[in-house]
Amino acid sequence: MRNLLIGLLVFGLGIGAAVLVASAGARTALDGTITGGVAAGHPNAALLSLSVTSVVEGTYEFDITDNSTVHNFDICPGKNRCTPGTSLDKTSPSGTGGAVWDIVLTPGTYTYQCDVHNPMTKHFTVTSSNTTSTTDTTQTTATTQTTRSKLTVHIVSTHASRSLVKVTASASQLSRVTAVLLRKGKRVARAAQDGTRVSLRLKPKHRLAPGRYVVKVTVKCCGTSSTAKKTIRVR
Repeated sequence: MRNLLIGLLVFGLGIGAAVLVASAGARTALDGTITGGVAAGHPNAALLSLSVTSVVEGTYEFDITDNSTVHNFDICPGKNRCTPGTSLDKTSPSGTGGAVWDIVLTPGTYTYQCDVHNPMTKHFTVTSSNTTSTTDTTQTTATTQTTRSKLTVHIVSTHASRSLVKVTASASQLSRVTAVLLRKGKRVARAAQDGTRVSLRLKPKHRLAPGRYVVKVTVKCCGTSSTAKKTIRVR
């Protein structure tokens, strides 16, 4: 009897640990990590590096290493050079060290550069998550499409003010629901919750400027995901 009780206790602890690990994983909204940086030397685009040339849209952690006191690493959406108004994040030209940023990437071309030297400019692309690879077999593609069709998300309503954006979303099954508020491709606020119908409060660090914003809601479950977007206006 004593051995049986010990066995049940160990089994229960194992299940509890597994649940905790699964919960921790569910709270992770990042779609991956991208590394890069800028090296010291004579101004040249080769000094800039990034571990990808193309990625699927999503929220990524950028792990940047700046080894130069005369160059910096700046990233922005578009094919043109970054400006203070378009920059998503950047390091300082006068300092060295590491930086970690969470950046929401939407389909299109992105630029990374040294702000001080025009020749130091490079690009990478972001593709849509709805794009199906042409290398998939017919059977695999059909299976993937069937699986994805079971998970959908719908933005039921939004209510926006200068200090808070409320979003109600509905998923077709129990999922991790993540909402982000975007302004010109840059994340302004984020909130997440598990459920099928959730109400999320997107609270920015600073009062929102009047204009158009994009609410992007993503649901993830069982290895699949679905996304819905809605453009809103803050007055």
